[in-house]
Amino acid sequence: MDDHRLILADFEMLRVRTQQGTDEQTQIILFDRLTKSLGEHFMKEERLLLPFLNRYLSNTVCNQLTTANTEIISLTKDQGNQSPPSEESFSRLEKLLQTHVSTEENVLFWYLDVQHPTDSKL
Repeated sequence: MDDHRLILADFEMLRVRTQQGTDEQTQIILFDRLTKSLGEHFMKEERLLLPFLNRYLSNTVCNQLTTANTEIISLTKDQGNQSPPSEESFSRLEKLLQTHVSTEENVLFWYLDVQHPTDSKL
């Protein structure tokens, strides 16, 4: 959950700075920071969360999570090629990130904590 807060804060800072017309170099630095945070977070998920979920939930849940992560990474790569990123790209990325965070924190983590309280302390 700490990763989620960091990622959402990085995203919001990038959005605000872009809307304020911050110079392109600063936008690139902020975007790179967001991309790095996302990459690290998804790597943790693949290494820790997905194998754990696979023990208790169907493969479909893990596949959906992996697909969503792939879509976010793809969008960040596409968005990274725009200077500055378009508002449409920001909106799409924001929606994907909010869905990702909500699904993990309000559904998956809750389920694991309720069903497997001892095992779910990653």
